[in-house]
Amino acid sequence: MQRLSALTEGDPQIEEMGGLAGWFTLPEQPNAKPPPKYKMALVTFLGVYPLANILSRVFAYALPGWHPLLLSVVVNIAVVGMLTWVVMPLLTRLFAQWLFTKTD
Repeated sequence: MQRLSALTEGDPQIEEMGGLAGWFTLPEQPNAKPPPKYKMALVTFLGVYPLANILSRVFAYALPGWHPLLLSVVVNIAVVGMLTWVVMPLLTRLFAQWLFTKTD
């Protein structure tokens, strides 16, 4: 904490997030409370399901001779990467009004 205080203005703030909560943060609201788990699960499903289906077909077509287990590893790496840096930031912004309602 002493090393961090030299790098920040004021006291450092540390927040631990569990589960999928890290995917559900908005840059303009960094301290917002994570949405309820059922909302995170539903939005995550909306990102994972089409992405996993599309990428599995694309990679199966692009790499026809690969062993299914190796192909599955490649697909899952691509799915996780795209969810982390492309799909979930987009879906979080798209569903922000619903995800971060004050009534929950």
